[in-house]
Amino acid sequence: LQLYTFGSPRVGNAAFAEAMRNSTLDHKRMTHDRDVVPTVPFEHLGFHHTAREVWQRTVRVGRSPMTLSVEVICDEYGEDPNCQNSICGYPGSCTSVADHLEYLGVSLGSTATSPC
Repeated sequence: LQLYTFGSPRVGNAAFAEAMRNSTLDHKRMTHDRDVVPTVPFEHLGFHHTAREVWQRTVRVGRSPMTLSVEVICDEYGEDPNCQNSICGYPGSCTSVADHLEYLGVSLGSTATSPC
C-alpha cells in the first residue's frame, strides 16, 4: 500500500512517526520550498513528521532568471535538517501559502475571483 501526501502538517509525535516508519505502508510526504503548512504544529510542542520527505525545491541557475524544480529525497526519520527544515528550522521562517497551493507544477488553488 502506498500513501503520498502533499503539504501535510505534522500529525503526530515521534512515537507515531516511528510506528509509521515500521509499518508496511510506503509513505512519501511531499514538501514544496517554503510551504507554511508542513512547519506546523511546531516540533518544540512535541510534534514530529512522518518519513520519507521528498522536498521540491526551486533552484536558480547561476545568475540567470532561469529556475529548475529539483526533488530532494530526504532521510528516513521525518525531520531531516538538510531538507525543508534547512530553511524552515524556526517558527515564522517559512510562510508561503503560494508554495502550499502548487505541487509538482499543479496548482491546487482557485483562480476564480469569487469566494466560492
